[in-house]
This record gives sequence, structure tokens and C-alpha cells, in this order.
Amino acid sequence: MKLSKFFLFLLSMLAFAFTLPAQTNVVLRCEMSNCGGSLALYEFDGFGFRQLQRLSAQGETQVYEFKVPASTPRFYYVGPLVEDLRPIVLGEEKQVGLKGSCSQMRFAEISGSKINQDYEFTRQKMDVLNNRSGQLLRSFAYAENDEQRQSFTNELKSLDADKIVFLDSLRKANLFLGRVASLNTYISFQNNNNGKHNSEVEYFANEYFSFADFSDPGYNHLPWVYEAFSNYAQTLSGINLPDEMVATFLQASLDKVPAGASARQLAYAGILTGLERRKHASYAAFAEKFTSEYKDLSPAAVAEIKAG
Repeated sequence: MKLSKFFLFLLSMLAFAFTLPAQTNVVLRCEMSNCGGSLALYEFDGFGFRQLQRLSAQGETQVYEFKVPASTPRFYYVGPLVEDLRPIVLGEEKQVGLKGSCSQMRFAEISGSKINQDYEFTRQKMDVLNNRSGQLLRSFAYAENDEQRQSFTNELKSLDADKIVFLDSLRKANLFLGRVASLNTYISFQNNNNGKHNSEVEYFANEYFSFADFSDPGYNHLPWVYEAFSNYAQTLSGINLPDEMVATFLQASLDKVPAGASARQLAYAGILTGLERRKHASYAAFAEKFTSEYKDLSPAAVAEIKAG
């Protein structure tokens, strides 16, 4: 019972094809102040932010124009230094604007971009749904009687339905946002196990990624893969489970991501981050596996792991 309640508490803390444009490049026009003369564009690979371009200001107005290849939507990051970056989605829209101060990059305003506006709505909606889920799971864990537990179970069932409706609506409207939501959609054991798994821990370990299809190459450059696997690893390694069981669950979920895919590197990085934060014994084994698998595919990331 103590294990079940502790697991529920940890679980409750989790914050849960496009037609390509005709142009070959898209433009990010940044009107920024206090940048110290240069501004950079980065991409996240799980182990760090890799600088793609660095530009000097054009004229006294400090205008920087980055050009990236047209593609399906993907995340980039803008800032003078990696310590303070503004995430932005680029790929399909011909030109996107960014305006603000380099001293407060996260508050820079994006303009002329529907996908970024829709992403912000999606992110906020996911926060609302997952915060509510956390509240209900905590209440269920500490319910005093069967009547209270049934009441919370019914509320979780309604919330599960809301999550599925939201996910389905995004998948129909925008595959990119649907992928983001798929990594942030987890429905309750109380209403969805149906005897399949022996415990809530086993349900969580096997069903956490049930809405993500990692064979879809659209997950390859999605930082949410890293975030999801980090949350997953932290939760599993924070429960009083045998080390071997944690490693088995993690490996099974990692193997859902195709070998050689960029998404697999993001998943590895998330697992390693989660295990490192918990100081879990499985960290060394997964670090060794990553080093062996990616020594040729991603030597820079391997070097970072070896450097410790």
C-alpha cells in the first residue's frame, strides 16, 4: 500500500503530413536589443544545444535574419548564449518574426506564425489537463474510503475522455501538434487497465508511450521525446523497485524507437538525464549502451557522456 501511494504521488507530479512550401528556405527575422552584437540559432539533440548559425547585427536596429531549409515544422532555439534561449517552431511559414531583448529571451514575442500560436495553445491546454490529472491522482492515493475512491475514479474517467478528444482533434488538424500531444497523454490505470497488467506500476511502465508511434519520422527532431523519456525514467527510478526491473522497463520502452533514428538519441538522453537525477544504478549501463550504439552516429554526444 505504501508503494502504491508513493507511486501515485510521483505519477501525479508529472506535467504532462504537411504539404511542404514551395520555397527552399524560411526566414526568421529577429529584431532584438542587448545582444552584444551577435545572435545564434540552435537545435537540441538531447545532450546539448548545437549552434547552427551565428549572425552579427545588421545596422543600428540589431536585426538578425536567419535562413533555414523549408521542412515540416521543427523546433529551433534562438539566443546569444545557450543559458537563455527562446524556443520557436520553423519550417513551413515563409517568414516568422521575433522581437524583444536578449537579456530576456524567453519573453521575446513571436509574430506572423500560426504554428507557434497553435503550439502555445496546445502547451497550455496540456498543462491544464495534466495538472488536473495530478490533482486527482493525489486525491485518489489519499482517499479515506471506497466512496471517495470511486468518486475520484469517475472524475479521472471523464478527464481521460477529455485528453483523448484533445489528442484526436490535434491529430486531425496538425500532425506536428498531434505528436507533441501524444507524448503528453497518459490515461488512468483505474479506468483503462481492464486486467491487462498486474499493478499500476506495471501499467505505467508499459503504457506511458501508448499514444506515440515512434516509427513516424516526425518524432526525430521533437525535443518532447527527450522530455517524455526523462519524466518516465525519473518516475520509474524514484520508486522502490529492483534495479533490474527498472532497467528492463526502460529498455523495453527505448526499443520502441527505431535504431539509428534521431528520436532514439533523444530517448537515450532523456533516460540518462532521468537516471542521473535519481542517482540510479542503471545510469552506467545505459551510458555504456549509448556509447556503443552511437560512437559513429553521434561522436560529439558520446564524448560528452565519456567526459561525465
